[in-house]
Amino acid sequence: KPNNEFGQEVKLGALASYKNFHLTLTYIFGTGFSYLSSGRHMYSHIDDDDDDDDHDDINGDSDSYQRLDRALTYRLQLKKCTLQISGSLLNLFDNHNVKDRYQLNENNNLTNIYTKATSFTPMISAEIIF
Repeated sequence: KPNNEFGQEVKLGALASYKNFHLTLTYIFGTGFSYLSSGRHMYSHIDDDDDDDDHDDINGDSDSYQRLDRALTYRLQLKKCTLQISGSLLNLFDNHNVKDRYQLNENNNLTNIYTKATSFTPMISAEIIF
């Protein structure tokens, strides 16, 4: 891959509200980052055909990653404060994504390093605003 290739990320979002409920959906599609270099370390997407590598097909046939996030928020306005309760599901379909792949070259020993993107993550939160 060329050294001047840049990764990109596209996010599409939708918001729906009904009374005190707010629903959001966000779809994220990205291609990661292709090349960075610092001193002895070489960072790049790896394009090898090594059959022993368990990570070759983790994103399918491409270097892209994708996820769908969903959040539902209930907001209640009281006399002296606002109560907000939220529930979120990140990576709703639990796509097994690798965002970055790079090689560490130290003393002629190459080590492949894979950075996973967000896996399925449920979250809840409560907020009191005075």
